[in-house]
Amino acid sequence: MKMLSVFMLMILLAAAGAVHGEDSALLPEKTLRLSLAPSFGFQVQEWDDEGKVTLFNTGLAIEYGVTGWLTAQALWIPGINVWSGLKTDLPANADKPKFGLLMDPFLGFKAGIMGAEALIVRNDMRLSLAAGVKAPMAATEEREGDRHLWGSSIRAYYDYIITPVYYLNTYLEAVYYPDQWSDNPAYTSRTVYHPLDITLELENRFRYPVDDTLTLQWGLPLTCGVAPWINRNTGGKGMESQYSFSAGAFFMVSFVKTAVPFDLSLRYSAPFAGRNEQPVHRLTLMGRVYITH
Repeated sequence: MKMLSVFMLMILLAAAGAVHGEDSALLPEKTLRLSLAPSFGFQVQEWDDEGKVTLFNTGLAIEYGVTGWLTAQALWIPGINVWSGLKTDLPANADKPKFGLLMDPFLGFKAGIMGAEALIVRNDMRLSLAAGVKAPMAATEEREGDRHLWGSSIRAYYDYIITPVYYLNTYLEAVYYPDQWSDNPAYTSRTVYHPLDITLELENRFRYPVDDTLTLQWGLPLTCGVAPWINRNTGGKGMESQYSFSAGAFFMVSFVKTAVPFDLSLRYSAPFAGRNEQPVHRLTLMGRVYITH
């Protein structure tokens, strides 16, 4: 059972950071964007000599431009772990991990504060703020290690435009979780205390318009994730904290001014430091389609 608990926590933490790096741009008014983001995660090294984890997660997102400065969002990225695996030397009769984990979606709105089409007109920078909730999906006994809590999420997106083709992109998310009761036996205390998740990403992004219909973008993001205080089953050790640092690269191809505009992006993320966090590498392919009416 200990092996199962550890593995489920590994899977949840590995999938949680699958995709960040959204910039501060908003959707045009009356524009619908549909996104699909399959992601593959794998470990290069073992964790606590208990095995190497791999996973395949598929996320979805639906966004709509209410006005030129306000976008409604339903983001389920990461979404569901379609497949997960563990390479280990466990005996055949050991507890076997179960899969099909559902991550928690973000439901809310993103507003443009500064920018060319925002409330405050600026051409040298963009600032957007998003607010909403992280909604827990249906709990199952296999979700040992998932905190399964309702959370209030605040997100900030800031782009400093150095030139028309190069800018710095900063992403910050803070999720507040009030104390909540849980029936999950993984916790020493049934009251789950996990007040805050923080994610900070800094990315230099290059943009190159090939012609009127094709644009290329690429960048090198640095990401830091922190959960300062979490109570979980620690064998009487009390509160824990976790953090991780990762570096990556992404490349995007955007087809604009076509009958149905769309873009494809490939993102790779590699961890290089952390505490109570798993060294899981992630490769994510995202496709987005834009529909205007």
